[in-house]
Amino acid sequence: MKRTLIGLLVGVAALGLVTWLVTRKPAAPAPRTWSAEGYATKSQLEAEKQKSILEASEAVEYPVERVVLERDGETITLARQGSGKELTWSLETPMASPAVRYQVEQIVRLFKEETGSVYSKHVDDSELARYGLDPAHRVGLKLLADGSVWHGVDLWIGKVETAESQGGEGEPAPSDTWVALREDPNTVYRIAGKDLGTPVRAKLSELRDKKIFDVKADDLVHIEVAAPSGAKVVLDGERTETPGTKPEEPPKHTVTWTLTEPGGFSVDDTAATLARNIAGARTREFVKTAEAPTDALGAEVWKVQARTFDGHELALEIAAGDEDPVWARVPGRDELLQLDKFTAQNLRKTLADVRDKTLLDLSADAVSRIRFAPAAGGEVVVARSGEAWRFEKPAERLPADPQSHLASLLTSKANRYARPEELEAARVALDAPEFVSELDAGDKRYVLSFGPSMTAEPYARQRWARLTLDGVAGDPLLVADFTAEKFRKGLDDLRLKKVFDITPDSIERLTVTPPGGEATTLVREGGALVPSPLPEGKKAKAQAVTTMSTTLATLKAKAVEPGKPPATVGLTPDAVTTVEATLSGGDKLVLELGPKPESGDPWAIARTGALAGVPVQLNGFQADNLRKQVSDLVE
Repeated sequence: MKRTLIGLLVGVAALGLVTWLVTRKPAAPAPRTWSAEGYATKSQLEAEKQKSILEASEAVEYPVERVVLERDGETITLARQGSGKELTWSLETPMASPAVRYQVEQIVRLFKEETGSVYSKHVDDSELARYGLDPAHRVGLKLLADGSVWHGVDLWIGKVETAESQGGEGEPAPSDTWVALREDPNTVYRIAGKDLGTPVRAKLSELRDKKIFDVKADDLVHIEVAAPSGAKVVLDGERTETPGTKPEEPPKHTVTWTLTEPGGFSVDDTAATLARNIAGARTREFVKTAEAPTDALGAEVWKVQARTFDGHELALEIAAGDEDPVWARVPGRDELLQLDKFTAQNLRKTLADVRDKTLLDLSADAVSRIRFAPAAGGEVVVARSGEAWRFEKPAERLPADPQSHLASLLTSKANRYARPEELEAARVALDAPEFVSELDAGDKRYVLSFGPSMTAEPYARQRWARLTLDGVAGDPLLVADFTAEKFRKGLDDLRLKKVFDITPDSIERLTVTPPGGEATTLVREGGALVPSPLPEGKKAKAQAVTTMSTTLATLKAKAVEPGKPPATVGLTPDAVTTVEATLSGGDKLVLELGPKPESGDPWAIARTGALAGVPVQLNGFQADNLRKQVSDLVE
């Protein structure tokens, strides 16, 4: 009986062994390591290490063209455009929008160097949460180049943990990241020394650039801006391309704008500025429609539309109010935008803003007479006399020199024209102008009237102006105070300030004699002025000599005082330094420099030239340049 029981037990055991051998599952293969080769070469990495902090270093270019993130049931696709300085990133999903290059490159540059695992193991689905790799917490990361997965980076990104090898004293501990391959989510890998989790978990609002449109200003060739009233301006541009100066440089594009609607007006550079404002417009925040006030845009809306040279359409609706921020919307998007007040104002443009605002459409050669209205005293009138200018009122023997002021007048622009709701206030201000200026050109008289300066915003430091031509008044314009002041000049502002009408090359001999001292003489030899006699063993300091002759040729007075007695400012025979020059044509000029005053700038008096006999005040450095002695001019 006992033997029978033992035999039976042995049989059962044998049967169980056979059954186990037949039905057992094959053992899982030992976990393998995972690695991805970096895109930077060893030499590139070494070169980066050799660069000091202060040295500019070009970032190593990467081949990655797309980054795909999957998280929280949403797919985020980022695409690269261009390369080098022209490189940009944009979102393709969940919406089309510019992306923040820095944020995307935080992800891409994680793989600049080789990335590899230091540990791996097989886990069940129930264990994935321990590594942050369960479906609720993991983030999918895929890098693409040339349409294919780049170097096997098609991963699930899990937890980031403090590295097992701690950092040195005073240094932050490095981070390790748990990852899994998309094709094998149950094998987990520990990537040493890299935090892959933080960059891929950046919020969509951080990845998304606040730039509203992914376009360049010189891509735009059509703009429409419609006010709530229905008034509209339409601008059309002609785009031209100029090849780069070097083969590797991209071509440059220029757009020449025309005001198409309303007709009959020319346009100024405000059109190009408006194109830049559209292309560069940014929002403070993107707000989901459901989270924004239902009446955010209000009943009155500005509409801005634009088109690129390749037919891409842009549109933006902007609230009419000036509350900060100003609400706006891109039609078709389930979100609203919050614009800074100045951004909205830079987009809401009317005819008053975009039409040409040049105050005077004249050439300098055409102007024969100018009437200025100084802040104090009577009016000053200058008139052309041949190639020169003279004072017509008040009469004065000294020549006038309005040329620099005239050039400034003819390039002056208003900020904008008056808008319909401002016309009455502008007319009231101009019915009693603060001052008036006139310019004569041929048989036409241009009269500019300027109202008083305003202090209340948004008009502070501005005033109304109006051009009247041949008795016909133009539309009121809003000008800055500093622009208006260009037309308000006094007698001294308009006097000739250049002491001598010569060039440095015309000086053949220059002698400077201080009171009771030894003269310094420069003589032209071989095309250059040199000290004469030149001390033995010395040579001329070319720069010092050139500075001396150039100062005399370009000498301009700070002030011209025809009524000032010379003796009152130190211009007496025993105190002056005499500067004498002989010119290439044989003419001579003489300048007497007064002594250095204890305070302020020195005075001088020319004995030849247009300002002969009139005390003039010079800048101190000019006088110092002319008082040089031989020891200052040789080495």
